[in-house]
Amino acid sequence: MNLSNTLAGVFEPKQQIEKDRQRFSNRDLFRLILPILVEQLLTMLVGIADTLMFSYAGDAAVCGF
Repeated sequence: MNLSNTLAGVFEPKQQIEKDRQRFSNRDLFRLILPILVEQLLTMLVGIADTLMFSYAGDAAVCGF
């Protein structure tokens, strides 16, 4: 038994859920996930801006001398 077959059994559903029993549609899930993705993107951009700002300032300015 290889690893890909083992992982496929974990992540793939055993049976499909009927449409009337689903809690969220794919459209609803996309509407929930989109703001989270935007937030993560903005968090990464702020981290990049901090890194650029500190690298431009130099060691003495960052240390407070």
